[in-house]
Amino acid sequence: MRTRIFVAALATFAAVSSMAATVDVKGAVVKPGSVALEAGTRLRDAINLAGGLAGNADPMAISIVRADGQTTTVDISKLGPTPMLKAGDVVQVPEFDPNKYVMVAGAVAKPGAIPYHDGITVGDLLKAAQPFDEIQMDKVRIVDKNGVKPLPEGITEDALYTMVLAPGEAVKVNYPGQSFSNRELLIVIAIILLILILR
Repeated sequence: MRTRIFVAALATFAAVSSMAATVDVKGAVVKPGSVALEAGTRLRDAINLAGGLAGNADPMAISIVRADGQTTTVDISKLGPTPMLKAGDVVQVPEFDPNKYVMVAGAVAKPGAIPYHDGITVGDLLKAAQPFDEIQMDKVRIVDKNGVKPLPEGITEDALYTMVLAPGEAVKVNYPGQSFSNRELLIVIAIILLILILR
């Protein structure tokens, strides 16, 4: 009798342990739901177990909500290890929203999207993007959904660098000898958004 009770207790403990050893992956993944948590499971592993990111996912703003309510935001588009997960964690993968970012494209080492914050300037964006050559005024344009924004008459380089960007705007840095056209700039922005969405 004791043996049966002990075996039943072990089975119950194993069932409870296996139920607790999961992570809930929600949002823009291929197969949202609970995934098994094994020793050493990291955020990227859990997303892969959920089928990977959906085409509309935002890899730069993934949230981990811990059992104690603490939330951490992680950018998995960057190389390197992601945080370890614990039983009961909830992973939230948001859909990509271009209005939460400003973009940079063209003759820069790091094109792409940068999270928007109040007061972000053209200079901030160019510093993060690392232009290949020294920036010339006639090579920089600000683009929004309507095309190239006209710069104020007689704007100086300092004034350009301190111009505040709006959510969803992009800065395009032309290569030497390249001319601007609205159509080309909109294609560049569309390509940046497509790369981010399909990543």
